[in-house]
Amino acid sequence: MILDRIENLTKYRCLFSNIDKIVAFYQECLAEKKESGQYKLDGDRLMANVDAVNAKTEAEAKLESHKKYIDIQVCLEGEETIGWNDLSKCNNPIGDFNENKDFVLYSDPVETWLKIPSGHFTVFYPGDGHAPLVGEGEFYKIVFKIAV
Repeated sequence: MILDRIENLTKYRCLFSNIDKIVAFYQECLAEKKESGQYKLDGDRLMANVDAVNAKTEAEAKLESHKKYIDIQVCLEGEETIGWNDLSKCNNPIGDFNENKDFVLYSDPVETWLKIPSGHFTVFYPGDGHAPLVGEGEFYKIVFKIAV
């Protein structure tokens, strides 16, 4: 898991070769509010899910994990809190892993809550259980999906 300021995103080029496409799309979203939906930036290798959604409470939030994609999450509007567990602490899946949507939910309690300041981003790897969208009101955010 990584938490950093958005202006440092290009410093992660050594981890993500397509970082320039991510930065360009992020800047487009700042300039014009994109409609909710999935945008393919490089086929199935890099996608951006843009969403305007209502916040959840900590009690409502469920941990999730992925196998095929790394998430880079950027909240453009709203104050978001995200729960995090190392995947080794996620032992109670809710149903089977959904191969098509690349996720499974867990009923395990969240061990760490991260308040994500405005102007920051998070990176969640397949080894990270995360419970996004906690806070108040509505969020407008981008989740970049990078194929592993």
